[in-house]
Amino acid sequence: MEFTVSGDKVNEYHTIVDEKILTDIEVVKIDSSTKEVITGLDFAFTLYADEACTEEITTVNANTENGTVTFEDLEYGTYYIRETQAPKGYQLSDEVIKVVVDDDLENVGDVYSLNYNNAPTPTVVVKTGDTSNIALYAAGLLASAAVIEIVRHKGKGKKKSEDNDGE
Repeated sequence: MEFTVSGDKVNEYHTIVDEKILTDIEVVKIDSSTKEVITGLDFAFTLYADEACTEEITTVNANTENGTVTFEDLEYGTYYIRETQAPKGYQLSDEVIKVVVDDDLENVGDVYSLNYNNAPTPTVVVKTGDTSNIALYAAGLLASAAVIEIVRHKGKGKKKSEDNDGE
């Protein structure tokens, strides 16, 4: 700002106020397998002042319509973002994202957007019974019974022959 002062006495006072540049950080939830935005499910992210994620600034729940979380009106500084509630059916991630809000940040003074991938919870298949082929067991049982009967029948015939030979 440039201005000129002239004369003996200047009785004008000007106040100059710097406006802070505030930036919003938007986190978009993405399904890591389908690469689609996760909508319709609640989740939450927390903004921290330290990399160890011990100095919490704020926690924001999801906008379930568009699958985002937005941290609003952040001043210049370094922030750390971590998922603190995963959407139902997804694994809670321990990834921490560092964002430095300064003149070099894309869209500083507006909305800086980043994607955050979530992996679906692995499905566990629980077997609740014997899935073996019962027909195969039945055929084996019948074959065994037939062999036993044949051996038994031959044994009786052989015994009768020995009885007749011995008389």
